[in-house]
Amino acid sequence: MTGKIDAVIVGAGVVGVTAALALQQRGLKIMLLDQQAVAQGCSFGNAGVIAPSAFPLSAQYRIGDLPAAVLKVNSPAALDWASAPRLLPWGFQYGKATRPDK
Repeated sequence: MTGKIDAVIVGAGVVGVTAALALQQRGLKIMLLDQQAVAQGCSFGNAGVIAPSAFPLSAQYRIGDLPAAVLKVNSPAALDWASAPRLLPWGFQYGKATRPDK
């Protein structure tokens, strides 16, 4: 790369690549740095998708491991039991909306 670099983005995950693209579209020269290839770090588990879920979309879990994953405080699947009462109505709505007859 020759010439002046206007910005250096560290991390070529979904956020870093999006920031680099937005800056580049504004006419800035960008250097994108990552230890690995694009989307091979944090973004790899979700294939570059930001999703508000406990599990990466591509994660595979054994059914027998799920209870421990939900109950361990430091697990990515840990439940916030204090929020359970607020989530219960949503759970009922979700259950009704995903019935086979819907």
